[in-house]
Amino acid sequence: MVLVNPRSGRGQALQLFTAHVQEMLGEAAVPHTLVITGEGVTHRTVPLSLLLSIWAINTSYM
Repeated sequence: MVLVNPRSGRGQALQLFTAHVQEMLGEAAVPHTLVITGEGVTHRTVPLSLLLSIWAINTSYM
């Protein structure tokens, strides 16, 4: 999972990701999910939601 705040990097973070990082990940065959963060605490809530989802899946097998 890659979190990108489009306002960071002088407002060029998303452009830099798509022009450079995404290409490198593709060439290396690294699976990834791009999450563009918005206002507030998205950078905190997305990983927390992911962790809770993983925990729910793991506990359902018990």
